[in-house]
Amino acid sequence: MGPAKTGRRALTAVRPADELVYLALRDDILSQRLSPGEPLREEAVAQRFGVSRTPVRAALKRLAWGGLVSYQKNLGCRVAKPEKGEVEPVFWLRAQIEGLAAAEAARRAKPGPVRALFDLLERERAAFAVRSMGAVLAVSFDFHMAIARMAGNDLLERFVRELNERSSVHVAFYDFLGADSPRSPSEHAEVAAAIKRRDPAAAQRAMEGHILSTRKHLRMSD
Repeated sequence: MGPAKTGRRALTAVRPADELVYLALRDDILSQRLSPGEPLREEAVAQRFGVSRTPVRAALKRLAWGGLVSYQKNLGCRVAKPEKGEVEPVFWLRAQIEGLAAAEAARRAKPGPVRALFDLLERERAAFAVRSMGAVLAVSFDFHMAIARMAGNDLLERFVRELNERSSVHVAFYDFLGADSPRSPSEHAEVAAAIKRRDPAAAQRAMEGHILSTRKHLRMSD
């Protein structure tokens, strides 16, 4: 799969430049417009987005922390190749931590944040309908982060963010929107419904089951 052919995109000041570069590159990687092993040279990325190398460097460091790119000696920064050995511990940790987050979100549920969860479900269904992996992963990430924020624990929110960023690359490369993929919106809906009715135990079970189901359906050949 060749390089992204999106050309130079000047970035607006609505968000910091490093955030916008990060989001654009993450979408390119998760949508597989950028292939594993493909080089990401700071100068070329800066030229593409019409920014200096400083925000590009910050964006690449953030992508590296999330496991989406890697730095190799004498080769520089490249799109990461998914590490199969990382899958089990990452998804196990996600199930434990996000299950707790969902339970706490149910205890603290308020109408506004709950409505936002159901709005995200509609966006997710629309992304599945057009079979856009990048859009699916982006809205799924937003759904999980919304629940983490509802839990009201900054440290928990940070853990959820880091684990979701690291697991996104595995979902992108090992789950290809097959016939069974629409399970994700229905599982998310189950979590949201438990949070809405303020049922911590059900929310925790639903979230743990969803994450373990996602791991089970990754199509990883040995």
